[in-house]
Amino acid sequence: IVFVMTSSNITEAIEVAFIDRADLKLHIGLPWLDARYSIIRGALQELICKRLVSVPAAMDPVIPQGPPVSETSGDGYNMVDEGPAASPLGNLLASVAHACEGMSGRMLRKLPFLAFAACGQWQAEPCSVLQYVQALQQTALQQKEASNAVNGPSGEG
Repeated sequence: IVFVMTSSNITEAIEVAFIDRADLKLHIGLPWLDARYSIIRGALQELICKRLVSVPAAMDPVIPQGPPVSETSGDGYNMVDEGPAASPLGNLLASVAHACEGMSGRMLRKLPFLAFAACGQWQAEPCSVLQYVQALQQTALQQKEASNAVNGPSGEG
C-alpha cells in the first residue's frame, strides 16, 4: 500500500497526470470564520499565558470558545448577539477573524507573531490586550494588501 498526501495553494499548477492517478482527491478550502477565530484565540491565549500580553483587571480575561453569534438583519447588516456569551474581547477577536477572510491557515498561525512584533513590546512590560488586538487587526489588513498586490484582489495568481 502506498499512501501519498500532498497539499498546494496553487491547485492549477498540479500536473493533470498526477491528479488522474490519485484514487482519492479531497479539496479542503481556506479556514472558515469559526476556524479563523479559533486559531487567533489560541495564539492570544498563549501570549496571555506567557505574560507577553496583559488583560486589564476591569476586562474579563476569558475569551469565548467561538465568535459571537451574528445574524443578518433584513437590511443586510450583521447584528451581533449581545447575550450573556458575548464579551468585549470575543467581539474584538471576531472582528479580526472577519478581517482575515481569505487567509490560509499558515498565515493565520504567523499573524499573531507578526502583530506582537508590530506592538514593539520587547521590554519587560507586556503589551496590553487592546493594543495587541489593534496591532493584530492592522497586521491582518497589511497582509491582505500585500497578498492582493502580488496575487490580485481575488487571491488568485
